[in-house]
Amino acid sequence: MLTQLVYASSAVGALSGDDLAQILRASRARNGAAAVTGALLYHEGNIMQVLEGSPEAVEAVYTRVEADPRHRGVIMLYRASAEERAFPDWSMGLVRPEDVAGERDGVHSLFDVAVPGPDRARRLLHAFRALVSR
Repeated sequence: MLTQLVYASSAVGALSGDDLAQILRASRARNGAAAVTGALLYHEGNIMQVLEGSPEAVEAVYTRVEADPRHRGVIMLYRASAEERAFPDWSMGLVRPEDVAGERDGVHSLFDVAVPGPDRARRLLHAFRALVSR
């Protein structure tokens, strides 16, 4: 059984392209070894990440994120069991600001964590996947 988890946070300080590349290299190595897949969206200092894998592996990654001093305001937006991975080919994919320039409203709605609703979490995961697939 797989677990899918989506969290959002704010970066402590701006992340440069080199910073993001370094984070991706480290994440891909660790996540690949733990069979965790997912995608990271970075936009205007905000981070959203989807993690997928065994419950134990996903929890370990999320615990590291919560303890990482580069993040503040870490909030879990979604956690559920899943039959299949949304990002099976990505140990950690990246959606960069320039990739989403034409999707500004969609990106901002992803980060609008205050919108309540019983299906919000599922919509969030589908919206993230659709954005990454473009």
